[in-house]
Amino acid sequence: MPLRRIFLSDRRSLIVIRAVCILSSLVALFGIVEYVSGRNFIYEFIINNPYYRRYVIVGRPMSTQLHPPILGSFLLACLPFAIFLLKDKNKTFRYLAVLALFAETFIIILTRSRGVFLGLVVMISLYLWNKKKSFFLSFLVFLTSVIILFSYLNNSPFYRFGFNGMIFGSRNSIFSEYRYRRISMTFNMLKDHPFFGVGFKNFRVKFNRYKIDKNENTPMEFRIPDNMYLTLLAETGVVGFSGLDRKSTRLNSSHTDISRMPSSA
Repeated sequence: MPLRRIFLSDRRSLIVIRAVCILSSLVALFGIVEYVSGRNFIYEFIINNPYYRRYVIVGRPMSTQLHPPILGSFLLACLPFAIFLLKDKNKTFRYLAVLALFAETFIIILTRSRGVFLGLVVMISLYLWNKKKSFFLSFLVFLTSVIILFSYLNNSPFYRFGFNGMIFGSRNSIFSEYRYRRISMTFNMLKDHPFFGVGFKNFRVKFNRYKIDKNENTPMEFRIPDNMYLTLLAETGVVGFSGLDRKSTRLNSSHTDISRMPSSA
């Protein structure tokens, strides 16, 4: 059944929203336990995660999602559901929404993913601009203060959220030689394979052929664009990327339909 038809029912939409909120809260809480304890039994006893030792030792939680940025992206996508649930007439689910907002935001920041952090900033900015304009300027002042503070905390793990760590001045900040090379590689791949890209998981395979610095010796694990959208563009081409954009537009349309529904008890 199409997602749009599922969400056009008040009762069904509320079930979906509540379920997403409950499950994402559990994922976030498990991430908090992992952060506090410094261990994750899933990757120690059940699933082999090649990234586990690297990130658990520096306190970047993975919870059930294998990798910190993936965890952050998942929780970021779940935040709008918690925001919507704040209007639920059932007090229990309103409390759940508050718990989800705090726990998920906390873990999103702890993953220390700059891309996810920027996504969180954009989401909060758009929400305040549309719903709470009186708080928008205050949020910008707060955000600027946080970036300036982290810029001076050279030994802090959150230094990557400062000006040098995130915008300009570090190896993989937004404006850096590293990012320029990955973007150039992506568009060179797209130039040779414009319609369908180089194929899923083939960025790594084609890496040495398209790398800008021919003397660069990069382990297989790090032969990536380091950006989800660049990955999709290089590996699926214009056709695949356009399909993603179309699907995103349909999902946004469905979400708009949900947001106009009255909450049910």
